[in-house]
Amino acid sequence: VVAYEQGYIRNRKPNQKLTKAAVELAKKADIVLFFGGLDEISESEGLDRTHMSMPAAQETLLNELTTVNKNVIVVLSAGSAIEMPWYPYVKGIVHGYLGGQAGASAMMNVLTGKVNPSGKLNETYPLHYEDTPAYAYYPSKERSSEYRESLYVGYRYYTTVEKTMRFPFGYGLSYTNFNYSGCTLNDSIYSDQGTIVATVEVENTGKRDGKEVVQLYVRDKISSVSTPIKQLKAFKKVFIKAGEKKKVTLEVPMSELALYDVRMKPVVEPGEFEIQIGSSSDRIHFNKTILVK
Repeated sequence: VVAYEQGYIRNRKPNQKLTKAAVELAKKADIVLFFGGLDEISESEGLDRTHMSMPAAQETLLNELTTVNKNVIVVLSAGSAIEMPWYPYVKGIVHGYLGGQAGASAMMNVLTGKVNPSGKLNETYPLHYEDTPAYAYYPSKERSSEYRESLYVGYRYYTTVEKTMRFPFGYGLSYTNFNYSGCTLNDSIYSDQGTIVATVEVENTGKRDGKEVVQLYVRDKISSVSTPIKQLKAFKKVFIKAGEKKKVTLEVPMSELALYDVRMKPVVEPGEFEIQIGSSSDRIHFNKTILVK
């Protein structure tokens, strides 16, 4: 590390003096690490967010930095999704969420390569706030808050309406790569009892040991009521050494395929279901159709 500049003040408007000092330093640097995200006023208990942007001082500085240096890495600290209009202009994003007291040292281990990051996003990152299903109705401007999105919260909405996203639910890169192969199910026809057992082989094709989160989604092809096009039903995080291949088994009780209706109560409807194995909600590697009688 050759130098440091503060760049901005939390909860304040852009500061020209701080911005200029950071930009001048960035012109001389090989790589710029920009630390930003949502401060304690942007997201907190007891208030609603009225937009999905980072504080203006941060976005102003980041826009200036990417103009003078093409190797800007954004290190995020935030507990919820944000808009990223600057995404095309940065070389990488390392998301620490809310790391707490030991967050800085943990992030240093990731940035220096001591630890191979293996987290996955637990929410969808939309392109714009207006793309969210709650945009038109929340925060409420009148007496009542109406949650009109019903079951279509998060990825259940974006995948169903095929909305373009910045990052899908379950997405995450690491310092290695994984290849999926050989997906099998324990059966193709099920009653409304029992368990679906899916097995898939995952190979670490990179040069670093790492962890992968294998995700299983289910799609009800012939539902009698409105339901999301896919829903996460199981996931498993596995550690795989470089060059190693592991079998990963995911189990889903048939009760997880049930829907609830005030007239029918919980029931697993007969018909076809699609079992999807993937590394995110938007990246499915295998589709298997089963029949429920």
